[in-house]
Amino acid sequence: MSGPDLLVVHATFLERGGVQLRWQRLAEALAEGRAVTVLTWAPGWRVRGERIAGYRVVTLPSPASWNRDHAKAVEALNTASAVLTGVLACVVLRRRWAAAIAVGLHPEGTVAAIASRW
Repeated sequence: MSGPDLLVVHATFLERGGVQLRWQRLAEALAEGRAVTVLTWAPGWRVRGERIAGYRVVTLPSPASWNRDHAKAVEALNTASAVLTGVLACVVLRRRWAAAIAVGLHPEGTVAAIASRW
């Protein structure tokens, strides 16, 4: 790996939609020259880590899915949970990312902004 490390924060990264597939291909291409870590969320209670096509994916637990609308209280809980788990994951991973890319404003942008300052 010769390039700077990169963090991608994408709430629905592992879904099979067109935008997600494009981001997955981009992560694969970027991983050819640097360490790439993708933070994403999925309903459940445990953290999962896997290596896909040369990049690392860390799936964090969330109370509800990010691929549809929910009641306002569920959305608020989901967002708060995502910011908390995302920031905690960045602290635990303790990487020095040269760049943090958010694929969305909130919670992705909030987590990426905090992670880039770490």
